[in-house]
Amino acid sequence: MVPPQALQIGPAWENGTPSFMQQGQVDWVAFGNTVWSASAAVLQRFASSGVQPVTYGAGLALASQFRLSDIGRQRMDQTMKSLPGVPGISKILWFGFGYQSFVRMMADTQLGLNTVALCSCLAEVHSEETAAWVLAELWKLNGYPEEYEPSHIQFLALIKACSGVVACSGFNSEVDRMTGHGRWNISGAMRSSRYANPGLKASNVRDIARALHGLFQITRGRVERITLVGQNECAFIAAFGHWLLDLVIYVEDDAGNILFVSDDDVGKEGVQVLVRYTEDNEPTALQQSTTYVLPRGTDLVSKDENSLEARWILRVPWDGCLIRTFGSTFRDLCGLAHNLGAFLGSTARIFAALARSEPHVADFSRERYIGFSQYSYGLGYVHTVISTFKELGQITSLQSTMERALDSSFEDACRGVEQAAQSLRSSCHCDLCSDRFCPDSDKPWGNCLLALALTVRHLVTDLACTDRDENLHVAIHGLQSYYTTNYTCYYNWVRDKEGRTLVGLAVGLATAADSDDILFPKSTTLLSNI
Repeated sequence: MVPPQALQIGPAWENGTPSFMQQGQVDWVAFGNTVWSASAAVLQRFASSGVQPVTYGAGLALASQFRLSDIGRQRMDQTMKSLPGVPGISKILWFGFGYQSFVRMMADTQLGLNTVALCSCLAEVHSEETAAWVLAELWKLNGYPEEYEPSHIQFLALIKACSGVVACSGFNSEVDRMTGHGRWNISGAMRSSRYANPGLKASNVRDIARALHGLFQITRGRVERITLVGQNECAFIAAFGHWLLDLVIYVEDDAGNILFVSDDDVGKEGVQVLVRYTEDNEPTALQQSTTYVLPRGTDLVSKDENSLEARWILRVPWDGCLIRTFGSTFRDLCGLAHNLGAFLGSTARIFAALARSEPHVADFSRERYIGFSQYSYGLGYVHTVISTFKELGQITSLQSTMERALDSSFEDACRGVEQAAQSLRSSCHCDLCSDRFCPDSDKPWGNCLLALALTVRHLVTDLACTDRDENLHVAIHGLQSYYTTNYTCYYNWVRDKEGRTLVGLAVGLATAADSDDILFPKSTTLLSNI
């Protein structure tokens, strides 16, 4: 029986299945003649989510094409139970995933739970726009009638309603696991682009839908085995197949090195999903029963390759995220521990002067400073650096150098920041830090030590005033966005530094000589990318 608070589809439900669903098949005549009924409260939830009842039914039709495994159901059940919902005004108003929110109502039936799983996992790794287009392609692959196909806006509303459900569930870790936890350098494409275009790109939505459809066919017993050949998109498909469907997965890189095996007792020839990463867009050595090629994102939803619509999101643990994202540039920065420690410690001392309303803060704007959290200045700032980025805490003498800088006067802290920033510039070989840069030329892109130090300072400053779930990993493209923003600020300072202070740029606070618009971006958008 379907719970009474859910949307009633047709005259009867059997085992949580609407009347137009028969043995995994959709009776479209019955679908078209279905009577939809619900209480006013349920209809209000539909209206709030922007999802039409017929779109809900369409989602159930798509979800009927695959079966969650027992462990997949357990994971989704646990995920639904752990969704945050904060009551207010005597539990009349809820924030987050509140009591009987639209997504909780969908999860009351098994097909509804399948729908939430599909939509939320798609939205976790892709932009919402891309995820909605994938649903549309799945509709076409299943041969469903066009007359009942929801519009893109409606598919997008369904995706938005489910977005964020699996954010803290472990699905992100599963995607990272399918890359061998970075053993196959999935972020190498970003490093080779010299950070000019941060973020991985999704494959063509038709290819994504075809690969997902292949997984669905395995769960229905219609296909025994599929092969995935490609790049980052393969990690998502493999993670979906293992985390939700409990399929036997085998992942290898282009040299044949094993990155992940879900069952050691099953040989390579006996797996259900074989994944091989490759830098090529065409399959070469693999010719299996069913092969799906997932190339790099060259033929995308959006014609603009920099569009956020085409972004593919990889989340990694905070512990080790800087080396995973910035590679050798971060290692070089760690080799300058004294300069980095003086830079961050002196910044913490300046913030402490502003937070404690010390009488003399030079030309810094008191109105602009808002970091009054105990972890955003002084020893609290040092704690945030060490606790947030464990790889920084492992650098010998970094913490002691930061703490020594805290004992200095405000004037010495300003000099310390400027000297540390100048030392980082001297040690860096990028175009901005060298004499090769011409202010009248186009903006160069490079791996800059000072820009990376500014990025670390910016991240720590924002995170010190932010509560985050310990299970929510950091998005690589979010870190890249912070770097790109700080590199751009540094570029603006170098291009027009007449009368501007390096110390203002270094600590991210305006002085009387600085322009807020040019050097000091707002953090709201950047934090949303994390």
